[in-house]
Amino acid sequence: MLIARRCLTLIGLSCLLLSSCGDGKPRRVPVNGTVLYNGQPLPGGDVVFVPADLNTGFRARGKADAEGQFSLTTFSEGDGAIPGEYKVTVFAYRPRDPKLDADMIAPRVGFPAVPKKYFDHQTTDLTATVNDEPTVVQLQLKD
Repeated sequence: MLIARRCLTLIGLSCLLLSSCGDGKPRRVPVNGTVLYNGQPLPGGDVVFVPADLNTGFRARGKADAEGQFSLTTFSEGDGAIPGEYKVTVFAYRPRDPKLDADMIAPRVGFPAVPKKYFDHQTTDLTATVNDEPTVVQLQLKD
């Protein structure tokens, strides 16, 4: 009886220690990459990894810098993505023309800088696989 209590106590303490080691969220791995549009870096685009199965997983997102490079975030800045299969969307807009703004012709966010098919996970042809180790992707967008 005493041995059984000690075993249960040890198991309970082990569970407490294991549960406190981490943030309680699914495991993420670093994901970095580059967005190219017609072979050129796409500056300032928003990259979103949408789980292939929308009923599982979490989206991960990143913002491309001036050279088109990005790193993904799921829960906290730069924590990466959960391993799995993804559809990839890219949102990018051309800067607004101040002259058109004055005439109220241009929309507030500017005009799309990439084909609209990349804006929606149902129409994009971009996919990515995030493995159990740090992943580097190159996204090739074309007209």
